[in-house]
Amino acid sequence: MNKRIKIAVFLGLLGLLFWFLGAYFSEESKAENYNEEYLESQSARGAARYWSIRRGDIDDPQEFQEKLLLIRRQLSERIPTKSSAMQWEELGPDNVGGRTRALLIDNENSNRIYAGGVSGGLWYSDNAGLTWNPTTPGDNSEVLTVTCITQDPEGYVYYGTGEGSFYQEYGNGTGGFRGQGLFKSTSPHGTEFVQLSGSLTNTFGQPYNSINELACDNNGVLYVAAEQGIHRSTDGGLNWEPVFSGVQSFRVGWDVKIDGQNRVYVVSGDNIFKSETGAPLSFVQLSGNGGLPASEGRTEIAIAPTDDNYIYAISSDDGNNNKLQGIWRSTDGGSNWETLISGSSEVFDPFTTGDGSFGQGVYNNVIAVFPSDRDKILVGGVTFWQWEFGGNWERIASTSDERDIDNYVHVDIHAIAFSPGNEDRIFVGTDGGIFRSDDGGEKWQRMNRKYNVTQFYAVGFDAEAPVIGGTQDNSTPYLNYSAISPQNAVIHNSGDGGYAEISSLNPDRMFVESQYGRIVRSSNGGSSYAEFFEYSGSNNNGNFDDYNPNFAPFVAPFLLWETQGNRTIEDTLRFIPEEDLSVGDTARFVSDIDGRVLDSVLSVPVNAGVEMTRIDPFQSVFVFGTNEGVYLSRDVHDFTKTPDWLKIANAGTSYSNGRGVTCFAIS
Repeated sequence: MNKRIKIAVFLGLLGLLFWFLGAYFSEESKAENYNEEYLESQSARGAARYWSIRRGDIDDPQEFQEKLLLIRRQLSERIPTKSSAMQWEELGPDNVGGRTRALLIDNENSNRIYAGGVSGGLWYSDNAGLTWNPTTPGDNSEVLTVTCITQDPEGYVYYGTGEGSFYQEYGNGTGGFRGQGLFKSTSPHGTEFVQLSGSLTNTFGQPYNSINELACDNNGVLYVAAEQGIHRSTDGGLNWEPVFSGVQSFRVGWDVKIDGQNRVYVVSGDNIFKSETGAPLSFVQLSGNGGLPASEGRTEIAIAPTDDNYIYAISSDDGNNNKLQGIWRSTDGGSNWETLISGSSEVFDPFTTGDGSFGQGVYNNVIAVFPSDRDKILVGGVTFWQWEFGGNWERIASTSDERDIDNYVHVDIHAIAFSPGNEDRIFVGTDGGIFRSDDGGEKWQRMNRKYNVTQFYAVGFDAEAPVIGGTQDNSTPYLNYSAISPQNAVIHNSGDGGYAEISSLNPDRMFVESQYGRIVRSSNGGSSYAEFFEYSGSNNNGNFDDYNPNFAPFVAPFLLWETQGNRTIEDTLRFIPEEDLSVGDTARFVSDIDGRVLDSVLSVPVNAGVEMTRIDPFQSVFVFGTNEGVYLSRDVHDFTKTPDWLKIANAGTSYSNGRGVTCFAIS
């Protein structure tokens, strides 16, 4: 095939993709035409919301996804050409980490650790987490939102993708992205993986958008808990069958755990079920009996490694802002349950944020039993706790902003793993990457060296190559490639990051944001930041330290546009000499942008007091999107005052009728 034919084939397939996007996301379709039942059951809500904002709504989501998967396969099978292939280079950061939902310690080598990032794919370490390497396919070739990992008795490793189940708000760019089914290692204990084609759709022909948990029994039978139900495979993931029938088959599968006797426990919808064999239609409901209530939100379970009869369950209260509903345990294999704690309080609720105003029990929720003590557990949510029989709840680590203390663990715990044969070594996966303790949880250390899974929302850069970007829960990393390790980043600002810009006129001037539209600027290379947008509706208490989610989306778009050679804008600078000037003298003009000095050598004499003008080649425009409007400023470079803001649009970023501002460009 010659080069022209290759290019034509590629352009044809690309055109077909855009044709389908245009056909299925027409601007003329209405928000009320959503197939809500499909979107609810299939967790296409995140992707559907995103595309509806861009192009309109979906007439037939299932048909669209089938078409899209077909086109993806056709594009992946095409022969790459020089004109079509982009070459990407990893820039980092390699010292920050990112949201990690899955951890696995290899069943033959405790120094080999697998970790899954929701924005970086699956990684492995052969030195107990000191350094990391990407598995194949890496995230450069596939967007792999890893959520769970398991291993079969032969050593084959499986991981699932797609985390839409863990989000109650979709489509705002912060998470809940569609998965790519299930992947399996090509060899036992391996680092190369292949996608299992049978895992793209379940036994009802519906797509596996969000796989929440995996488990494998002693005979190699594989179980998957997904937003599309709970299924099992007896042939290594090639074929699947549902474990429930009827309506229960379509309930969200939150969790699946298997004890040493191959008894299977699953969380399907609001209830916990148990099967002695794991066979389809053999599951018996446990919740609602024996002291265990039905769940109101997300439930996770854990089984004591030393006693299969000890089962623990933790649930979030979906009716109370995802705070703690309760923690229970059974000592007889699930027949009867005792309440360890019921409801949330100011003293104890692992799911609440710092002010206790709302919880995150659907987002971060994990429980684990110590390997040698059936009466001792760890619970992770926003914060990290330990409990043992006869004692009180104890914070096992600090999740404050004091990141240099030796018991610090990043907030939002998603995964816990004990090292086999050494339960004092504990690994946890958090929104800030991986942490390890070697003394049972007294002290912790980051294990994020070369674990490049930071989730970026936006990036900015200057003419000399330094890069800055806002991230999920890891603030705003800045990389100038001058450190001993070139990909090491310095963290700017605080909280969740968002859009970020570096001035091309003065690289010491930086503009970044945190959640819900709190934009700040720096004039000293990021050493300090100050707010520069004052609007009474942007915060709850008037002090600009507690921003109101109603003011702006979680990630609010902004854009800094600059030029230093523009002759088309007629902004003029003025200079009035205090004394007569002769030919060859210099008239000094000062730009409003950055105070830049522009000298003009006179070709004619000018008398004192006579005004001179010239065009200002330096220009700056800053555009900022909020829910209630779009604002523009021309003087964000003036650090002596709060800039003047012009409201240029009343329609902002709020998605009324499926429409809203998501990005800007300036001519």
